[in-house]
Amino acid sequence: MTTGNSNVLQRLYITGVSPITMDDVASGFNIGTNISVIPRFSNMLGFKEKEVSEMIDYYKSTGRLTLNKDEIMFELKKWYDNYRFSSKTTESIFNSTGVLSVIYYGMEVDSIPQGIIDENLRFDSSKLKHLVYQGTNLNGNFDVLTDIINDGGICSPINKSFPLYMLKKRDNYISLLYFLGLLTFSGQSHRGEQYMIVPNETIKHLVYEYMRFIFDDSIGKLNWLYHLRKLSQDLAYSGDFKPIFSYIAKLINQHTSVRDFQEGEPVIKTFHNVYIRVNELYYTKTEYEMNKGYADIVLFPNFSQHPDIKFAYLIEMKYIKRETSEEKLQNEMNTKIKDAHDQLDKYTEDHPSREEYHLAPLGPVELKKLIVIYHGWEMIYCEERGELF
Repeated sequence: MTTGNSNVLQRLYITGVSPITMDDVASGFNIGTNISVIPRFSNMLGFKEKEVSEMIDYYKSTGRLTLNKDEIMFELKKWYDNYRFSSKTTESIFNSTGVLSVIYYGMEVDSIPQGIIDENLRFDSSKLKHLVYQGTNLNGNFDVLTDIINDGGICSPINKSFPLYMLKKRDNYISLLYFLGLLTFSGQSHRGEQYMIVPNETIKHLVYEYMRFIFDDSIGKLNWLYHLRKLSQDLAYSGDFKPIFSYIAKLINQHTSVRDFQEGEPVIKTFHNVYIRVNELYYTKTEYEMNKGYADIVLFPNFSQHPDIKFAYLIEMKYIKRETSEEKLQNEMNTKIKDAHDQLDKYTEDHPSREEYHLAPLGPVELKKLIVIYHGWEMIYCEERGELF
């Protein structure tokens, strides 16, 4: 249809094609050019910040939209901004589907949606589940997800096409996550490799869902969701933190296939990141820079959607190897507690996030500083930072 004197198609533009399909198509379609990561086209299919701002101004001028512009922009930037489709572009763009969905809801209901994640952006986790398994055992792609969840990103080149049988190769798996929209270019590199990041809170939520799907499959379906949602509400509104951490510790002990594959602090953090956020009460930050240090997990309240939240959390996690003897365990735990005390105090000195997240004394939210310690797979300490003994 594209060749010969009587060709029907003079020009053809294709979107939404996976790298796997590109590999299959390329042999019979060698007159095409893949423009997926060319800088000139990087903002072609999304909204620039200026365009989002003008759209909000327009609907406010018509009287259709009455919400505060700054509040809408804050939410849209948190949940739908930060996509870059080339390593060389400096300007991020917004997901157009998400932006239009929020603005439409704002005009119809006069509020920002409680469940702000647009359902059209979800993907089928079951189709990607097999990519982290080699037979019945987890493979290196599980490590990839662990790094992405704990660090917020990962270094990798992006391969524009690859065959189906090569999909479990690390670079190809990361490339697929990019083409699915779960990773994007950060504009930064490390040792010559592009650093890919999770772009926003919506995608972080979907990545956590993906990992929970993998965890659940390793032990069969559990009725954990109802319990965790209730416990997370207790966490947010009552400051009752021990029940949810105890329940997550119980889940960790049940995931034997994950435990056999990987142990140590990274996987413990992964479990907590994945299970502590089962709703949209909090923005979860991992390895979050605070006062020239990096906090393990920070739970900032999603205050604009849940203005009655009472507590935020700064969590320092420590890990003691399983082989540490009982005789040495107490001394090592004391050392870990002291180190955690010092780190937590450093993180909270004059940090600018207090105002942004309504933390006291600049807002009504109380910040709790927690220390959680694991000995192998057992949680042996979970306390609020207090006086050293």
